[in-house]
Amino acid sequence: VSLQNEDAVNRFYREVEAAAKLLHTNIVTAFDAGQHGKTHFLVMEYVDGVTLQEYVSGDRVLTINQVVDVMYQCAKGLDYIHRQGIIHRDLKPGNIMLSVDGEVKIMDFSIAYLDIGTNNLGKVVGSPMYLPPEQLADDRQLVEQSDIYSLGAVMYSLLARRPLFNASSMDSLIYQIKNLEPDSLSLLRPDL
Repeated sequence: VSLQNEDAVNRFYREVEAAAKLLHTNIVTAFDAGQHGKTHFLVMEYVDGVTLQEYVSGDRVLTINQVVDVMYQCAKGLDYIHRQGIIHRDLKPGNIMLSVDGEVKIMDFSIAYLDIGTNNLGKVVGSPMYLPPEQLADDRQLVEQSDIYSLGAVMYSLLARRPLFNASSMDSLIYQIKNLEPDSLSLLRPDL
């Protein structure tokens, strides 16, 4: 990856630092990182599979039991990273791989927060569709439960085959996350 500014380089190496600390079945393993000329690289475990985004907006569909299994594996991975003092902050279907063998791998720690506790970040970071309300607040106090909210939003998306909210603008999305309840899954999926 060719990184053009200092902020991008810092985010890249923050991901390297976070990923290097993690050794867990449900976390993608980072093997090496470096720089060749102006190109920075990260060597990570190859996962033969697709991201969960394929099961939200693609042609693939998971059964209810498969969704439960995927969420259980994600929860085990999150428990592990939280015990390491890391909050992922960008958990979304596109950052979770599902291998052909059914193994879940959480990836992309580029905006992870490395010390659990209060965190005043000064700006909104992460994928807006899956952000918890506290990540959108002025003081942005993030805790482990921030990732749990995002995991719940991922589960909702897998079951409903659409995100929690449908917004035409960022302001509308932020308003909905902060103030509205998503459509009931029991209305969208009576089989649940």
